[in-house]
Amino acid sequence: MVSDSFTSLTGKSDLISRKLSRNIKRFFKILLPCIQIVLFVCLFCWIVSFLLPKNEGIFKIPDRNSTVSRTIEGNNLTFTMRSEVAHVDCSRLFRGDKEYAKEIAFYRPLLRIRSSVVQLCDAIQNKLYPPRNPNTGFPILYARLVYKDYEFIEEQLMANYAKENVYCYFIDKKAHPNFQDRIRKLAKCFPNVIIPEYELEMDSAGHNQNEAHLRCMNATRDRKWEYAILMQNHDMLIKTHDEITEILKIYGANDIGSGPCAEIRCIASLEKKLGKLGLCPRSMTVEERSKCASSDIHWGKGDMQAMISRAAVEFIFTQIKVFPLMKQMNDMEYGVDEQLWGSLQISTEIGFPGGFHSKCERSQSITRQCVWHGHLEGAAATWDRFTRFMTNANDNDCPSGKLRHGICMLGVEDLPMLAGSKKILANKVLPDFDYAVISCVSELLFNRTRDGSSVDTDYYENINLVRYHRERKLPGFNIDNFECEK
Repeated sequence: MVSDSFTSLTGKSDLISRKLSRNIKRFFKILLPCIQIVLFVCLFCWIVSFLLPKNEGIFKIPDRNSTVSRTIEGNNLTFTMRSEVAHVDCSRLFRGDKEYAKEIAFYRPLLRIRSSVVQLCDAIQNKLYPPRNPNTGFPILYARLVYKDYEFIEEQLMANYAKENVYCYFIDKKAHPNFQDRIRKLAKCFPNVIIPEYELEMDSAGHNQNEAHLRCMNATRDRKWEYAILMQNHDMLIKTHDEITEILKIYGANDIGSGPCAEIRCIASLEKKLGKLGLCPRSMTVEERSKCASSDIHWGKGDMQAMISRAAVEFIFTQIKVFPLMKQMNDMEYGVDEQLWGSLQISTEIGFPGGFHSKCERSQSITRQCVWHGHLEGAAATWDRFTRFMTNANDNDCPSGKLRHGICMLGVEDLPMLAGSKKILANKVLPDFDYAVISCVSELLFNRTRDGSSVDTDYYENINLVRYHRERKLPGFNIDNFECEK
């Protein structure tokens, strides 16, 4: 019986072995042709890449490991294009050569991190001195929130640096330690670069970003500056220091984009009374404070990028308590940084210096140039948009074809638009997507600084906010007769 059982088990084992062997043979019979096909395709691609010309049309592929740079000089100034973009002819791109733009975009140059080592001050200073921008007698504070891409941040400083300006970098507490070390080293090398001691964690929903900007302003109140320009990590200036100075002298007010605030942002449960929010100025009379305290805030939604006058900044720190308003907004879920400045700007009862009247709910803004997918106004964007979370877009809406949080990522295709823009800075320039657009704008600003440039004064003089501040000084001004949308 035992022998029969053993024989039975042995037979079953042989059967399983034979089935396993057949399955293995069948698997390799299918696998081998697949391997042959893959090898054939690889061989074909290699032969094609070897035979086709690589220096013509879309097959011109730059060497991303090249160390050859290109230098432009003039008026004792030098601009060096990094090796990643030395092959790019920016003038053709600015002229709107679409075929050439396609050629560059086919293999977009990326910013290559050359070293993560914290450099000595001499090496850093040699990049910025002599400054490309002469002093204008109109110093500006640039308050930028940063968390990554040190070399992009440094290059932006090179393009805009003037000895009279003040540059404040507020570092996201979550940023990589090496990035933090390099930014702090940068601040030690220049007397006008400031890093606030206080740390905050920030995110793409806007949490703590308003506070970070306010801490930059407070940390630099002992410095001389006329305006604070509020920026995020990947904002890129598209005007020279001279041009920005001329525009702000025309402005004479805050540039804060503002429009109607949807209920999802300015929810009904938020405290509205100016008195309870601490927004009635200390300098008001008892009667004025009583009237102010019983008034509601006028909610406004805009961009967190803004240009705030020095008078408005001092007003925030000496006349009102802005933190209660900021805190209740910060407790919301998303877009929490987009209501503070717009609400202060159009709440007439506060008397915010450089502000607007609540009658004019929609305030034009010249601070930020961005392209919102599906909501274009000519080549530029409007602040009134509906955010779509996509990664791809068609050429009509988004020339680069790539989106981030509903905003078009800027590429070389956008250079003609950026060159003609009336805005101060451009949003969504990513060095790991298209470094050529960044380098070409830096070259444009260098050329404008070297050769001189002018701004369209008529355009800026007729922005609704600028008209309001000009006309309200006239005898017999009546807000009811003011045309907000003229």
